[in-house]
Amino acid sequence: MTPRRGRVLAVLLLAVVLGPLAPAAHASSPEPAATVVPAAATDTSTLALGAITPPVAGPGVTVTVTGSVVARTGRLADPTVRVVLGATSVVSRASVEAWAASTTAPGGIEVGTVKIGRAVDVGTSAPFTITIAPGRLVLNRAFGIIPVAIQVRDTASSTSEYTHTFVGWQRSRQYEPVRLAVVAPVTLSPSAALFDTDAATRLAAWKAELDPGSRINRVLDGTDVDGPAGPVPVTWAVDPAVLGTDSAASAGGSAGPDPLVPVVAPLVTRLATAAGRHTLWALPQADPDLAATVVTSPDDPTVAAEVKASAVLGQELGVATTMGIAWPVDGSFEANREAGLRRAYESIGLQAVVGSSSALPVTNGFTGQAPRRTGSGVTLLAWDDVLSRLSTQVTTPAEGALTTQRLVAETAALLGESPGVSRSFLMAVPRTLNPDVGALRQVLGTLAQTPWVQLVTTAELQQQAATQDPVASTSKGSWNGYGDPQVDAARLSRITEERRTTGEIATILGANGPAYRNQLWTMLDQLPSVRWRANPPEQDRLDALVSQASTSATRGISVAPQTTNFLADEGTLQVTVVNDLGVEVDGVRLVLNPTNARLRIVSQPEPIQIGANSKAVVPVRAEALAAGLVPVNAELTTGDGTPIGVPGTITVRANPPGYLFYIIGGGIVALILVFGIVRSLRRSKSAARAASRVVPAPSGPVEGAQLAPEGVGDSASPAPVADPGPRRMTDDRT
Repeated sequence: MTPRRGRVLAVLLLAVVLGPLAPAAHASSPEPAATVVPAAATDTSTLALGAITPPVAGPGVTVTVTGSVVARTGRLADPTVRVVLGATSVVSRASVEAWAASTTAPGGIEVGTVKIGRAVDVGTSAPFTITIAPGRLVLNRAFGIIPVAIQVRDTASSTSEYTHTFVGWQRSRQYEPVRLAVVAPVTLSPSAALFDTDAATRLAAWKAELDPGSRINRVLDGTDVDGPAGPVPVTWAVDPAVLGTDSAASAGGSAGPDPLVPVVAPLVTRLATAAGRHTLWALPQADPDLAATVVTSPDDPTVAAEVKASAVLGQELGVATTMGIAWPVDGSFEANREAGLRRAYESIGLQAVVGSSSALPVTNGFTGQAPRRTGSGVTLLAWDDVLSRLSTQVTTPAEGALTTQRLVAETAALLGESPGVSRSFLMAVPRTLNPDVGALRQVLGTLAQTPWVQLVTTAELQQQAATQDPVASTSKGSWNGYGDPQVDAARLSRITEERRTTGEIATILGANGPAYRNQLWTMLDQLPSVRWRANPPEQDRLDALVSQASTSATRGISVAPQTTNFLADEGTLQVTVVNDLGVEVDGVRLVLNPTNARLRIVSQPEPIQIGANSKAVVPVRAEALAAGLVPVNAELTTGDGTPIGVPGTITVRANPPGYLFYIIGGGIVALILVFGIVRSLRRSKSAARAASRVVPAPSGPVEGAQLAPEGVGDSASPAPVADPGPRRMTDDRT
């Protein structure tokens, strides 16, 4: 059989199975191409649909429509509500889209009506209930979609509004059910206050974020639903940051009790105990914007570290989690993305990539299934764009009721594409989900009861993907539902540098170092997050908080300004460094840089240690090369040169002695030396003259003395000396 004949037979089979609408025999209108799904209900509508019960009709089944008439802009004097059948067949997904988007009169027959019976004033509402008898909603086929319009009419105010919706139909089960998995993100709001440096601000933000009525808890409450067969198997994709923990903080310890622990404790308990009801995906720490980073910066260390830190979730909860799931927010499966994701996930292994089915080729003109794989074997989980976008339209009960019936119709249209073949799809709830709990529960609870829908786990889709043929090609796709990226290669590079800088600053802060580092690293980890797409100004605010915190931690360390005279060719400058912090700092370097050539620093001083609220005088060897005023820039750094503290300026009056000083000094020394020599000579002459004034001994023999024999005087023995007797000294001055 040729491909062309196969397509023709498939179309004929589809026509036989689905058949025409029974209530009206009008010809089908041309079906427009699928477009973006609009908002299901607005605040200007006079109809607030409550529910269509049951959402899928059948033979002999009574259908009840409940809701309220709301007078939003004017008084409704005598309103009436009608349910009218559509005059066109709704078979394909394109026709479902066209009917839901229309607000015109349906053209079919009325199957139910009720008068409110009283006026409805502006700002008030009135409930209604319409019961549709068995046999009024019928199709001549095994299953399908019945298009209906609910009209609110008030003659007095000329009000006539139609809201288009659907009722499912099943007479018998002649099909293989649609397999549908659901994944919902559990991530933080785009709020910088959650990581503010002010402890009170930070604590208040976390309390609001995890309050019982907060967005996160409404997501959990709305997706924790029991169906006829047990819990609805919704996968929770959890950012570990929702637990108030961070990879850096986990590695560095804490300076004391964490005030966030009692705030996040209920969430920790809830996630841990829900592991039996829900598959837990551990997203990378802080949910980084993979779509904006893995192609431009596949080797960025920040993203790689956050991917590795996905293990924190299982460690904190004490339960098994599924890691290695990449969920780029733009849904792209571009060919160059796989290599970047593999490198980013190298530490834990890339298990699957979640993206848009619009980025994958269409098979036989039918909607593409979720479980796929690339030629290299990477599992692809392709979400259905329409189902995923509809999942966010649950912000009010009325919107949820319309979304419920729309999903019944969408899944019936999916089934109708190939009723005899079991096919699998994924509804990936966007990160923008901000639900009404009741509305979300109504949607999921109805899907669990829809006869042609079989809810399955994401793990089953992953297993199924391994058996699929590789996709022929991949593309960027057409999904665009979450704003513009707020991180690029330049920002990632700056984050990496700031992380290094704050880590280095922490080394000098003693006991306060780990707490300082952990806080700054936690803040830096948040900057690449995809959540900022929804609120870019908050990312800028967090960026500013990081810059402020990185400098304020050491502003208490400063160089005292001073003016000093330097009167030597080489000597020591005394520089005072002040530490006004309440902790000791160690490893601080003082670096002096003269602003002109009159002064040269011979050697920079060694790192110093300064006690809390103390000062230190640092000696610095310097050399004066010329006389004059020298402003010297005094900076403080860490060991690797990272600037810290408050720099200062030291004014030095350099006045070196110079060569004239040495010439004059040498002359003076020479004169002193000559004077000393002259004085010494004069003293020698005076001593000689004093010796010449002594009276000489008599030249003749002394009376009474004995003369020694001749020759005796030549002997070594001394000759006896005769006693000269008394003699008279004469004064030669007379």
